[in-house]
Amino acid sequence: MLKGRQQNTVLIALTDQSLSENLKPEDFFGRMVLVKKPLVSILRQLRQQSLCFISSALQESQWHELKIVIYDSDNRIMEHYDRLIKKLGELEAGLILNENWTKDHPFVMVTILAYQITILTLQKPWFIKTILLGLNMTATAIGW
Repeated sequence: MLKGRQQNTVLIALTDQSLSENLKPEDFFGRMVLVKKPLVSILRQLRQQSLCFISSALQESQWHELKIVIYDSDNRIMEHYDRLIKKLGELEAGLILNENWTKDHPFVMVTILAYQITILTLQKPWFIKTILLGLNMTATAIGW
């Protein structure tokens, strides 16, 4: 670790603990790796290959692509969005693939403006639906 104090070096360690908590040295797996490259290039490479790393570590899990549509008659869509993103992050429940404004048709002949988020997750769709219900978002807010 003392060698890592030089500029353009990065120390990489693996853990199965949540990164939102304080970690102790015993929370890390085995040995750490010291890489002599700038942090920005390491992060870029890890980001580009993250799905490959995760997929290669899977044994029987399956990826699910889910579309969550948020709409609110009181125009508080972004408040719902912020709560959802915070909870997905805390639970490390998925990766956001896309988000955009869209038109939705909750009833026949009715068109409303809604915010759609597409996530990629290893969680079962019912688990994500449970999160939505826990956040007081309607069960119809998720589609798969």
